Amino acid sequence: MAQDPPNVDMFSNNNCHPITFANTLMKLGHEPYPLSRGKKWILFGESVYFHPNIFKYLTNVCRSHGFMTICTGFGANLVAFVAYDFFCTFTARFMDQSYPEIGGKMDDDMLQVDNANDLDNYQLFRVTLRQAIRDTISHSIGTVVARPFIVVMVRQIAQHISNEYKYQPINFLQPLLHIGAQEGPAGFFSGLVPQLVSEFFFVWGMVSLGYGVELSIRYLEKDQDPSDLTLFTHLRSSYNFLVRWLVNGWRYRFDVVSTVLAVSGSGLAVSMLPFSPSFTHWSDAYDYMLPSEIYRGQKIVFRSENGPVRVGADGKLTECLYTLFLSLNRGHRVTVVTNNFSKDHCFPELLDFEQGISFDQSNTTIYTTRKWSSKKYLEVVNYNFPRTIFGKCYALCAFIRFCLAALYICLCHRDSDVIVSDLISAPLPILRLLTKCGLLFYCHFPDQLLTKRDSFWKSVYRTLIDRVEAWSMGWADKVLVNSHFTEGVVRDTFPSLSNWPLTVLYPPLNCDSINSQCRKMEQSLVKNAEELSIAKLDELKSRMGRGETTNIFLSINRFERKKGVELAVCAFANLRKALAAENRQTEFDDCFLVLAGGYDKRNAENIAYHRQLVEIVDEVGLQKHVKFVLSPGDFTKIWLLKHATLVVYTPEREHFGIVPLEAMFMRCPVVAVNSGGPLESIGDGTTGFLRDSDPEEFGKVMKMAVDEPTQMRELGKAGRIRVENHFSFAAFSDKIDQIVGKLCNSSRQQ
Repeated sequence: MAQDPPNVDMFSNNNCHPITFANTLMKLGHEPYPLSRGKKWILFGESVYFHPNIFKYLTNVCRSHGFMTICTGFGANLVAFVAYDFFCTFTARFMDQSYPEIGGKMDDDMLQVDNANDLDNYQLFRVTLRQAIRDTISHSIGTVVARPFIVVMVRQIAQHISNEYKYQPINFLQPLLHIGAQEGPAGFFSGLVPQLVSEFFFVWGMVSLGYGVELSIRYLEKDQDPSDLTLFTHLRSSYNFLVRWLVNGWRYRFDVVSTVLAVSGSGLAVSMLPFSPSFTHWSDAYDYMLPSEIYRGQKIVFRSENGPVRVGADGKLTECLYTLFLSLNRGHRVTVVTNNFSKDHCFPELLDFEQGISFDQSNTTIYTTRKWSSKKYLEVVNYNFPRTIFGKCYALCAFIRFCLAALYICLCHRDSDVIVSDLISAPLPILRLLTKCGLLFYCHFPDQLLTKRDSFWKSVYRTLIDRVEAWSMGWADKVLVNSHFTEGVVRDTFPSLSNWPLTVLYPPLNCDSINSQCRKMEQSLVKNAEELSIAKLDELKSRMGRGETTNIFLSINRFERKKGVELAVCAFANLRKALAAENRQTEFDDCFLVLAGGYDKRNAENIAYHRQLVEIVDEVGLQKHVKFVLSPGDFTKIWLLKHATLVVYTPEREHFGIVPLEAMFMRCPVVAVNSGGPLESIGDGTTGFLRDSDPEEFGKVMKMAVDEPTQMRELGKAGRIRVENHFSFAAFSDKIDQIVGKLCNSSRQQ
């Protein structure tokens, strides 16, 4: 059977390099151009947002940076194409001449058959399997040889994102020398593994589907008259295109991961936060992009927005993870056992751990303490265990990783006095049965309430996970929760814990960090001035600079519907109405509502909700008084809190909520919905106000803030004292130290 030419689909866009240029930027997540709105299925379906098609994308690049920009990386791409094609062909011919037995020995008659119809099913299987094995080898060698040039091309193109000039845009020799000098041989092969995986799936996908289609055609044509076989002849000549399209679509995800990893370690802006976290293993990048970004750039037209990348636990409650074991460092020996860590995602307080160890918010598992030394250690176990099974079963894989970490502790740290675990309770039974340590579990919120069950099989799978969660939590000696609200939810969710003595341990506010930022702001550092030069705030700063009365009502929330920010807008409209009824319209001219919060331009919900809020503001005629601040930096947020008259906190049934603590620490009173965590953090009438989720009720509090500034200042002072007494790091440390001390004594007595 005649051998097909080697597949060069990997570089098929070389004959139209601008397409490769745009596709590479899309794979890297560079989508700087405005979205458009339309129907999902062109004329019908739900309304969605679309990125510009690839041709409009290129047009925008040419208009802003010139035509030659889209030729960036052409030289490296051309060399990669030639190298890949040459070595694939050379390897295939070399095996034919010198190693014909690779893939299985065959009779010459079988190998020289030009028409597959002349082979029976068994012979076809043997020939197909042999060819797949040999193609895998030749494609792998071609991929390895071409990889350095692909890395150069991707990095040359990636410079466009932040207007960098580290690598020459066309010449591929200078980047090769630079990468070799800076990163060594490893730099040439960044992202090689997912590219090899992509090639493997292409070869075997084409073979498997092609073989299956051929058998199906044979089955259908066996009872047909020879004169009626024209249709099947056409099918054989055309199905290859369909099979190639299907396989390329499925393997594309690995091409995206390979492109992202090609810039890893380059020092380019796109390889670092906020563009992308650093990855130490290609599976981490795969898991990171899997929820919504794994197919970015695959479509040429109708490129719908799929949402943002989300990593780690939501919100700032993750801060209690590092404060937990840092608090234990009062004469304790602290060892952190984790499945993963990343310097890019660690808190600054953790950088002093031995061996330059840092801490990953999303993967912290189990801490161990021993009360005789103040040394701190971190040990990483099970790092290569997969986080998913083909993109599924996140919770199951997490359970297994945590249990393996627990077994490691049982073997290497069984002499610990107390073991502290959070997030997942599955390892607790193992730790209880194999050690005599005291067990402390910190429950942030029941995991089963944070997941969707959008299919029957997902419901069945989650039922098992939920039962393990409920059963295993009872093995702890002490269960901590982050609020009384969470305590009630835990008791309702886990009936077996309804009579269990749960202990509330509030997550603390990092007061030292806020004080440090305030000091830098007062010193008028250049960084502050640059970050605070937000056009939307210029009017407010100018008014304050002139000494004019300015009442700032501040909302800090992500632009998501569940945050209920429209409540603040409607309440502000009620304030205008109330002041107008008393002929005090001029006083309202001094009032402003600032809506600040996290905003991701790739997140369809962020975009839609922001537009909805803008429409509401326009509808009530408050355009001049409402300022939107998207994704404010730390200094901007501190400046707003420092000068705000009142913080308007609108989410309902929030687990805890860190914004009210930040506001009170900055001596700013808060009005919040009387549900969830704010019921515990805010003292109604003493440090702020708790009201029903009603614009009229919130509007009354806003009017009180305008009428009684002296009372607002007194509430602010009381709020500062409340945070320092109940929610500071020192208060948290005292309580956790007491709990650990009791567990240490208890474990020694056993």
